[in-house]
Amino acid sequence: MNAPAQSDWAPLPTPMELAFDTREPGAVRVLADLSRVQHSLSSHNIAFRILCDATVIAETNTGDSFGWNYAALSFEGVQIGLSVGVHTVSVQYKTANGTVHFADSDATGNQARRLAVVVMPDHEMTTAHWNNSGTTSESLSPDSWASLPTPMTISFSTTTPEPVVVTAGLSRVQHDLWSQNTAFRILVNGETVIAEQNTADAYNWKYAAPSFHGVASGLEAGSHTAEVQFRTTGGKVSFWGDSSSLSSSGYQSRRLTVHEAGHSQTLTTDSWSNEMSGSSGTWAALPTRMMVTFTIGNDEGAALVMADISRVQHETYGLNTAFRIVTKSVNGYNQMTLAEINTGSAANTDYAAVSFQGVYNGMSPGEYEAEV
Repeated sequence: MNAPAQSDWAPLPTPMELAFDTREPGAVRVLADLSRVQHSLSSHNIAFRILCDATVIAETNTGDSFGWNYAALSFEGVQIGLSVGVHTVSVQYKTANGTVHFADSDATGNQARRLAVVVMPDHEMTTAHWNNSGTTSESLSPDSWASLPTPMTISFSTTTPEPVVVTAGLSRVQHDLWSQNTAFRILVNGETVIAEQNTADAYNWKYAAPSFHGVASGLEAGSHTAEVQFRTTGGKVSFWGDSSSLSSSGYQSRRLTVHEAGHSQTLTTDSWSNEMSGSSGTWAALPTRMMVTFTIGNDEGAALVMADISRVQHETYGLNTAFRIVTKSVNGYNQMTLAEINTGSAANTDYAAVSFQGVYNGMSPGEYEAEV
């Protein structure tokens, strides 16, 4: 589908909208993914936001997504203190000029959009949001991690030694030097790194919107902290654009969220950091498989599967890489595709950072595998 220029926020031509019913007061996490978002004009961006009823709970931005530089976006919003009843979440967009394309291709991966809502008690959710502008110092050494100009730090408490999922999202990350990247990480209690992500080239209109998550296990009951830090090999990193300085372009936004797994929830996680390469014209496992095994208990259940990959590169300019999440029972039956996303061109320093998620409802008790 195609979406015309909008100077103000508007629904997508095929609306991204989801209704849900809460039976108790509580909190919700709303996760949105869009793949293969393209713009008809170079050096133009597209802003997206999530609304819960009439409240804006998240915003992100594509940067330049012309031609093969199309964007794949993943972002989330949080609403705490939601009342009992039926609510609606939706995704809207705006762009100053031109046309936004949500293109599809059987040969190079489908265009896909997804909305997911996770409902939980308020005490299981802690979140913080920033939308002020800032520019980093040039004094960092290549191996030095540092706080952001306005620190992205959150304090949270755990009531039991259950694991927590920490999710970070940033939009409009820009670098003042071409072919320079910016690395980000999530640090828990000032010492444990639970996730890392990377922008690739984010110069000028190629600014990035990194989204990633990590899991902290073995935390004792009590107070803890989580922080997003950055590093770069030279130059300045900017988090540019507050809500007063941009109209049709969208502003810069950052969010850090901690979700404590409740007693009725289980959490399975794994991570990989080895280099690898491969080629496949049909769907295939990664050279080092990205797979976890999990269990659905005695009652019918649901699974939220979240995947992050950083530094995906292609040897050829103008070619893309498609990814999908599949799940199946351990005996190989009932394979289902939960989600799909796409890198766009990811050659050289334009490598991609991929984040996406999928949901499987109504699962029978048993053992399952989830794989990218």
